[in-house]
Amino acid sequence: MMFSFAIIPLLLLIGAAIDFGQATRVRGQLQSATDVAALSVARDGLSQPDGALPGIAHKYLTSNYNLPYPYKVNKLKFDRPTVTAELDTTVKVPTTFLQLMGMKSIPVHAHAVTKGLGVEIALVLDTSGSMDESAGGMKKITALRGAANQFLQVMFGNSTNSERFHISVVPFSTAVNVGPSNQNASWMDNGGVPA
Repeated sequence: MMFSFAIIPLLLLIGAAIDFGQATRVRGQLQSATDVAALSVARDGLSQPDGALPGIAHKYLTSNYNLPYPYKVNKLKFDRPTVTAELDTTVKVPTTFLQLMGMKSIPVHAHAVTKGLGVEIALVLDTSGSMDESAGGMKKITALRGAANQFLQVMFGNSTNSERFHISVVPFSTAVNVGPSNQNASWMDNGGVPA
């Protein structure tokens, strides 16, 4: 008789575990899809107008989330100065066993924040006397200037600045002048260098 009274709550607990297990599986896939969509918005956001960003997010969400329960985008935010994307999504996972207790669905949430990847590039350009020599009918220094300008055109286009690329130019002939204020900086290696 005790077993017959205990079997109903026991079956409800087993059913609840199955429903929550399903919700956990959905949450894993939703979080993964949300992460990919946020990365895509952060990657493409600077080159797209604000109106195109929801389309980018939905494209990557639907490509990576293939469960029959529809998702909803609660928040999509892209901060252009910091190249940061934030995305919140929700899915209501229908229950099977918990419906007996009046719980028709389990809400599942996913949240992702990501920063677009910035690229730092240092151009170390030889300006020594050997660059005055000819190579292929042109002075090496002239070819160097042309190549540097072409590189900047590829990276920046017609813009004068970029949130994604940071480029420094370090000219050298026999040494690089880092300025007298950095003579004793921790990153300087003065071993064996004449004063």
